[in-house]
Amino acid sequence: METAVRAIHIPTNIDVYVSEMRTQIENKNKSIERLKEKIDQLNSQKDLDQEIGRWLSNKQLERGNAMRIFKRSLS
Repeated sequence: METAVRAIHIPTNIDVYVSEMRTQIENKNKSIERLKEKIDQLNSQKDLDQEIGRWLSNKQLERGNAMRIFKRSLS
């Protein structure tokens, strides 16, 4: 009898296949755990890429070129 489990995260199309344990329930739990780990890795990589993108976009600003000028009377 086959007890392997394949879990698929549909939005990202990430899948895992687990057949290490003796029961299907254990394989199911292990596959969900591995799927969560893969999704967390993907999300952390996306966050890192966004942070790098923000950092690089800040290098394009030049000092001395005002974005906004506020005028106020000195009464």
